[in-house]
Amino acid sequence: MNRIWLLVVLGLAWLSPVRADVVVLMHGYQSSVGAWSEAGIDRALSAAGWRFGGRLFDSRGVVTLDGPGADGVEKSFYTVSLPHESMLWTQADFLHAYLTTLRAWHPDEQFILVGHSAGGVVARLYMVRHPEFPARALITVASPHLGSEAADIAGLVGNTPLAMMAPMVGLGTLNRSRGLYHDLSADRADSVLYWLNRQEHPVAQYVSIVRRDGDLLMARRSQDLRNVPSLRYRARSIETNGGHSLEADDGRLLVELLKDLARRQLI
Repeated sequence: MNRIWLLVVLGLAWLSPVRADVVVLMHGYQSSVGAWSEAGIDRALSAAGWRFGGRLFDSRGVVTLDGPGADGVEKSFYTVSLPHESMLWTQADFLHAYLTTLRAWHPDEQFILVGHSAGGVVARLYMVRHPEFPARALITVASPHLGSEAADIAGLVGNTPLAMMAPMVGLGTLNRSRGLYHDLSADRADSVLYWLNRQEHPVAQYVSIVRRDGDLLMARRSQDLRNVPSLRYRARSIETNGGHSLEADDGRLLVELLKDLARRQLI
């Protein structure tokens, strides 16, 4: 009798439609929409059966797609271009425009947001500000969830006379990124990051990929979502080798994480 019920349950699960997923990849500071391709992560996803929908850009306030699109496809992924030197709020506004467009193209799908470095923080800020968005999971790679000492140092330099010389030696980003440095400062009660880490986060899977030995830009502890006060008992973390940049191994790990999320969806 138990076997009969098991067959019935499995049959109903097989007949029930499994919602498709859309993966959105967000680059970090001093990076670009092409970072995922340069690291081979898009090839890893394509080899695992994910269809590349294209790259999304902002063209004078209008979302533009460079690619074929992937509406009607069971598993698809897109990359988006963020103004990486801007403050977190501004980047989250750009992400909002992109995700609003993607949701119109994929009205019945769930979304998995994947962010590298500051892109992971931008994605988390967006989720907190828009809890109605159907984000099933957030995966961050080497993201400064507790802030970055490098941002602290850059912010200090940006407030000295040295900042006046920065454009002359090709370091104009020090001036353009002052707001972002403040947002990503560690343990500052007036920073966006401090506020974000204490907000209620929407129901979703939260996974952080952490460089085992940290890296030159941020400490290992800062990369771990389990150290965020609002996510302490809800997040999980995976340690990997490597530096701060995206690497080919991140693509293979991302594919495995997506498979795991799919299995969790069926349970």
